[in-house]
Amino acid sequence: MDNDRVDLVLQYVLAAAGERDGGEREVTATQLVKYAYLADVAHAERNGGATFTAAPWTFTGQGPQAPELEARIAPLARRIG
Repeated sequence: MDNDRVDLVLQYVLAAAGERDGGEREVTATQLVKYAYLADVAHAERNGGATFTAAPWTFTGQGPQAPELEARIAPLARRIG
């Protein structure tokens, strides 16, 4: 997993949420993981299957999971405020 790229995706999602007009501006950890997965899927479609974050995705009944990626959320949130 590329931690720098994971952090970029997470920061982008948080910044985009902060710019929403009039709506809910909070993003949960679960939503962050799912948005990161969608970013990886979009990147893979355009890059021969190579994901942007190289996160080790697994799938459960609750959707995509990447514990290593999720573990970066709290420290990143503290760093960027």
